[in-house]
Amino acid sequence: MKRTLLTIASAVALTIAAASFNSCTKQEDAAQGTDKQTQNPEMTQEDVATYNKIMGFKTKVDYIKENPMYKSGEEISVDSAVWYLDAAVNFTHAFGFEPFSEFYTDSVFIEIAVDNGLVSLDDVSAGYFELVDKIRDDIYAQVQDEGKQLYTSSTILTSEENGNIILKTTSVIGSNEATDETPFEEGWMYGERAGSCNDPNIFSDANLEIIQATRDYRSEYIIDVGDNWFAYYTLPEKTIEIISTDAYIGSNGTDLLLNLADITPNDNLHDKLMFYQTDEININWGIECIETDDMNFYYDMMHKVIYDIVPNNADFVADWDGVQGLTFCFLPEIYMPGYFTGTIEDKQQLYNSIKITYRTRRIAMDREYPLPL
Repeated sequence: MKRTLLTIASAVALTIAAASFNSCTKQEDAAQGTDKQTQNPEMTQEDVATYNKIMGFKTKVDYIKENPMYKSGEEISVDSAVWYLDAAVNFTHAFGFEPFSEFYTDSVFIEIAVDNGLVSLDDVSAGYFELVDKIRDDIYAQVQDEGKQLYTSSTILTSEENGNIILKTTSVIGSNEATDETPFEEGWMYGERAGSCNDPNIFSDANLEIIQATRDYRSEYIIDVGDNWFAYYTLPEKTIEIISTDAYIGSNGTDLLLNLADITPNDNLHDKLMFYQTDEININWGIECIETDDMNFYYDMMHKVIYDIVPNNADFVADWDGVQGLTFCFLPEIYMPGYFTGTIEDKQQLYNSIKITYRTRRIAMDREYPLPL
């Protein structure tokens, strides 16, 4: 039985000459799904350039740290600083390819002085090591589970106050290796953490279990590690929200979440790829047991939404713009709020709402990294 935990809340580059401190741009060639991957991929030109940028940054900040009297005098843009901090943490310490079964999420903040949109590389260097220390001490150290590692980390600019930029880093710590069992061998109640169909005392439900399984089995769909290579994730990042009752219209004018292969339409089961109910269809509307076969159906359809529908329909759904060329990284919400109800045209509805994060995927032919925190 899997559980998820939530809180509120050096190196030599392949070619140092390529380590220019320019602002990051969207990369369009990241692999998406196993059909576009191989067991032994090669680094693209963009992968090499990204690797060199990160390693050049790490070489410089390490030198600045080891020589505190040295002042580089170098300045970079705020956007570049955010990109480098995010990329260096993920490249150096994130084990996104591990099949963890439990996840702990929390955030930390750092401040860096800014002047006319520029930040000193010396201050960015200090900020980088402060950020790593905070992730290690304030988040990683709080997890007591076995085999824990940083899974993924996301750094964003939140504000600028009193001559400083405020950066927020949200990190996910993974632990306890997932098993290779079939995703679902029992039914679960829909929402409200109402337990399994057979045991109401379990603090979980169908929504939690589907999201947990999607996390656990991500490595079956995205190959992120080999004998002499690993994948890591950088900005740009795109997080989207999908609500099962909304109509996301594709190129053929059809709601992309409709299950056109449903054997029995309009029966509150398999009508859409994500579970929903409406009392227009079933007067006995309410939380119900989703049986084993149906749990596996919605698990499979979650993957269809994440890996197929969203990346391939960004041209038709405005909210999904920016996902193309990126790779599914994580589900930032640990629940799908199936217990939320809404009234639409006097019809009561029960629906799912999920958030999905896609990031830029890069290959590194370097098994010295990542390093445990």
